[in-house]
Amino acid sequence: VIDHTGLLFAPLRAAAEQRNAPFISGDTRTGPEFVPTEVTLGGRGADDVKVELSEAVRKKELFAFVEIPAEAITATTGKVPPIHYYAENTTYEPLPDWLRSTLNEEITRRRYDIAGIDQALIERLNTRTALSTFGLLERATDGSVTEAKEVDALARMALPMFFLVLMFMAVMTTAQQLLNAIIEEKMSKISEVLLGSVTPFQLLMGKLLGVVAVALLLAFVYFAGGLYALMSSGRLDLLNPALLAWFLVFLVCASLLYGSIFLALGSACSDLKDAQSMMQPAMVLIMLAYLGSFVVIQNPESNIAVGMSFFPTMTPFAMM
Repeated sequence: VIDHTGLLFAPLRAAAEQRNAPFISGDTRTGPEFVPTEVTLGGRGADDVKVELSEAVRKKELFAFVEIPAEAITATTGKVPPIHYYAENTTYEPLPDWLRSTLNEEITRRRYDIAGIDQALIERLNTRTALSTFGLLERATDGSVTEAKEVDALARMALPMFFLVLMFMAVMTTAQQLLNAIIEEKMSKISEVLLGSVTPFQLLMGKLLGVVAVALLLAFVYFAGGLYALMSSGRLDLLNPALLAWFLVFLVCASLLYGSIFLALGSACSDLKDAQSMMQPAMVLIMLAYLGSFVVIQNPESNIAVGMSFFPTMTPFAMM
């Protein structure tokens, strides 16, 4: 840390020790430890010191270094110079995020002290009021009003995401295998033997129904795990039988739809090389349906959500 103010390194080091405490247990480290060290110029130029520190980062002696300008505390509004953070791994966010929040809190506190403003009063006046999300109220037949149920982030986002990801996994792990199965049977001449006993429609329908059964079995396995998680966390209130029933309906529809697409592609190909090139459009349809569903979750009544619900390959994902 190059602290040109001479005031911010001490609180930064104290904040680092407080932050590191939960991650340290004897000789065991359960998380990254931030260890700030102050660097003084000692009559040298700032650029020379920064070049030396850059070499230390390249040699893995340091992870990063930060330069705090002298005017960070005393600068007027609109002319505050930025704090410079230097690192080789610039995509690592926890350290710069922690520096940004810690230094800004300390700078703000010192600015209040300089201005003679009671920071405790400011914090009390700026206390934010939480916003709780509820469903709708209902009036019972006896005239009483049923209290609205609070809906937390778990019910709003986590539950739809669970069903969405589960449907995507079930479709990807089952329907795609039909393509390889058809090609392998055609290449090994097994299909001719099978077609001597059943019609092509019966053969393909049997494979399709088998894939649907596998998808349902996979869903039930994950349902069992999800039910156990809800019971362990005491959130059985999130269990919605109607939602589970609709999920099974649309899972069957998605498995039949995408299974039929991959069966058709496999029937039209004679080897795996041809199948790989023809499979790409089908994969694009699945990915568009999956990624588009995140937009539907954010705004279920938007025009794009309604449009997706009418587009056959997107319907199962969008409707959930």
